[in-house]
Amino acid sequence: MRVHPLWAMPVLALTSTACVTVNIYFPAAAAEKVADRIVQEVYKAGAVNKNSQPGQPKPAEPAPGQVPPQSALPHVELLAQALLTSAFSAISGSAEAVEANLDIESPAIRKLRQSLEARATQLQPLLASGALGLSNDGLVVVRDATKLPLAQRAQANALVQAENADRRQLYQAIATANGHPEWAGDIQRTFAASWIKNAQSGWWVQSPDGAWKQK
Repeated sequence: MRVHPLWAMPVLALTSTACVTVNIYFPAAAAEKVADRIVQEVYKAGAVNKNSQPGQPKPAEPAPGQVPPQSALPHVELLAQALLTSAFSAISGSAEAVEANLDIESPAIRKLRQSLEARATQLQPLLASGALGLSNDGLVVVRDATKLPLAQRAQANALVQAENADRRQLYQAIATANGHPEWAGDIQRTFAASWIKNAQSGWWVQSPDGAWKQK
């Protein structure tokens, strides 16, 4: 009777169930991280530009899913890791594991992020004044036009329309870039929470029931 080493057991278990289909689901945790990262960068860009400070390079971030160098792993663990990878790749085409970092580096996403960051300088004073507010659906709205001089209202409306167009496109672009355009609604809801969570004190935000409150 052949005895398999302990490190081979997970591989044997995986290969014996290679035909099992893994349900596709929306990666909420990964989406929340993506939303927080983008939202914080947009808000930071607005604050930096408002204070007339030169832009600083963003700190280097570890690559998604980064693991320790292979030299730090024992030889047996390396072999087991390689076999596990092979076992996962053997799973049938209908199976898919999606709880991973979302891709936000497509050209379309980068362009939309740059547009949002560039507009943040103009939007943030209007948010601080209370003229604009952050809605519960991930968009910006004119909350109280009376806080704006008549001459500025048309410009504020144009800013809001451009901002919301970019935001909607961003939500769809992230979903599409990750192969699931149907996730756009889930991504928009995730961003809606992040815009409000990361908003500055004093800005007006809309609660899930539609009521407005000052953060």
